[in-house]
Amino acid sequence: DGVNYNPDTPSSYSGTIMNVKNQIMLGIEPEENAEQTIELNAGSNWVSFNVDITLDDLKTVLAESFAGTTLTIKSQDKNVRYLPSLQQWTGNLTDAVFDLASMFIIVTDDSTEITLEGMPVHPEDHPVSIIANGITYFAYPLTTEMTPSNAFAGFAVTGDVVKSQTQNARCINGNANLWSGKLTTLEPGKGYKYISNSSNDRTLVLPTNIK
Repeated sequence: DGVNYNPDTPSSYSGTIMNVKNQIMLGIEPEENAEQTIELNAGSNWVSFNVDITLDDLKTVLAESFAGTTLTIKSQDKNVRYLPSLQQWTGNLTDAVFDLASMFIIVTDDSTEITLEGMPVHPEDHPVSIIANGITYFAYPLTTEMTPSNAFAGFAVTGDVVKSQTQNARCINGNANLWSGKLTTLEPGKGYKYISNSSNDRTLVLPTNIK
């Protein structure tokens, strides 16, 4: 009856009993498929994916884009190779171990552009397990660029190194989150290596709220 009802004191109010139920409407906007375009050069390409694909999706697109060409997809410890003469893939990299948190190396004989389609990838759904005192291949699944200091704020320790295919950056002060090196920007579609200077395994979740 127009009174600002307090649920902590439900017996302190009186009103008129109505036969109309409260109506609550919830609207859920489903995500739409996104596209990712990757420029592949002849030779090795360090890549990562910001659309949710399977290894079979990737193999199909690559085989169609590089008809008659030998192809290789490498993870940190596994690989699969396409033999055009047999029109088949062989190797120990399978869908079961195809992890979108990881960087992959695609090796081709030619250059072309491929387009992948799938639901957007959310970093919180694909945390990266950074191994202690070692090298971890990690993906950059965002669609915008980010500096190392923003990407690894609150995570990096002094002496950690991040490498792209051509450049690197080193954390020179973990407490102050200071970085040096020629790698100044992490780019969508690119893959990276994280060289940890910590004696502990860590879990990295890239931030998505940096402006």
